[in-house]
Amino acid sequence: MNTPHVDHILGAYMRSSIADREDGKNWYRNARVLAETLSPDDVSKGAGVIAALSPLQSWPLNVRNATSVFDTGTCKGLSRNVDKAERIYNGEAPLSVLSGEKVRSFYLNIMGDDTVNAVTIDRHAIDVPCGVVQSDADRAAAIKGKAGYGKVAAMYVEAASIIGGITPAQLQAIVWVYWRRNVVPNFHGDA
Repeated sequence: MNTPHVDHILGAYMRSSIADREDGKNWYRNARVLAETLSPDDVSKGAGVIAALSPLQSWPLNVRNATSVFDTGTCKGLSRNVDKAERIYNGEAPLSVLSGEKVRSFYLNIMGDDTVNAVTIDRHAIDVPCGVVQSDADRAAAIKGKAGYGKVAAMYVEAASIIGGITPAQLQAIVWVYWRRNVVPNFHGDA
């Protein structure tokens, strides 16, 4: 018997369109192409800069800021994240600079690590198993730190094993695409 949280992930997957599924399956592959374009000689540098700038940023803004780092050496954004991006751009190893489970998993997924140990759990990936768009405070209460992050990631692992034929990171990306296209635009709450 699935927990209600896994059922919400499975439900989001079942409601996703063919386009959502294709976009999600290819999401990290496309992000890697961007990283390779930004840094043809060292894809890890491109992926690291993208990951460092990702917290609290939309994907289009993340892409613009990462591009700016490779064009000018810096960008606008949260100073802590910009500092990490600049350090990676200037040669520090991404995994020695990046912190936080979400950012490190995001980097690993872009690099092609698509294992049960690398599932990117952002705000949407927290909302999906809860079945509703939440406030930041509710998300923080739902995830409760590193142990909670692991529990949410494990839900995606379990759901992917039930579906079969997709990895946990692909499932996360598929439901992320679905959720952002279909649920978030229709939400009229205060989250």
